[in-house]
Amino acid sequence: MSDVTKGKLLSLAEQSLKDAGWVVERVPRGEKGSRYSSVRKIKKDGLEYLASIRTTKDCWFAFHTINNGKNWKTLDDVDYVIASSCKNDGDISIVKVHMMPASEVRTEFDKNYSAKIKSGHTVSNDTPIWLSLYDNNDTNSPLYAGAGLGQKHKPLTITTIGTEKNTMEHFEEENVEYEGISIQDAKRRLSIELNVPESSIKISIEY
Repeated sequence: MSDVTKGKLLSLAEQSLKDAGWVVERVPRGEKGSRYSSVRKIKKDGLEYLASIRTTKDCWFAFHTINNGKNWKTLDDVDYVIASSCKNDGDISIVKVHMMPASEVRTEFDKNYSAKIKSGHTVSNDTPIWLSLYDNNDTNSPLYAGAGLGQKHKPLTITTIGTEKNTMEHFEEENVEYEGISIQDAKRRLSIELNVPESSIKISIEY
């Protein structure tokens, strides 16, 4: 299994934004959002926003609810949420980076909080609420209400991480011969499989 660290997921998220034309900076001390290590200032076309980068190795991500569900820590202070998620496929790790408006993310977290309260759950102050990026939304479920943001927002980039041998083995499972496979062939096949543009796919070969 490829060992993808939180730092690697954070770095891939920042690089994905840069590749999409954003300038990514740490928030200067004293400015709004500077107390959160995951928050970055992003700039493009003369506009400036705050973005919270959430990293996940299980395709679920969280924000903390406060004030009896009226507010969300960090989420209330940003304009965008960048989710950098990792899914292991044998010895290969597939990292997807999604960019989502914070207002939409908050709506989905509100749905999940409401579903938990309606189901009789006790939600303490400053409690993390978790949403699945890729499961289907079920408004009646305290677990899956608000899920599926990763389905709604196609990834900025998809990065496949693993050894050269293991990367090729991944594509052999798709009935492609090992000999003669190029990086471009691999990207094309991933593009078809995942229904995303080839330009959004990166393959990292590590020794």
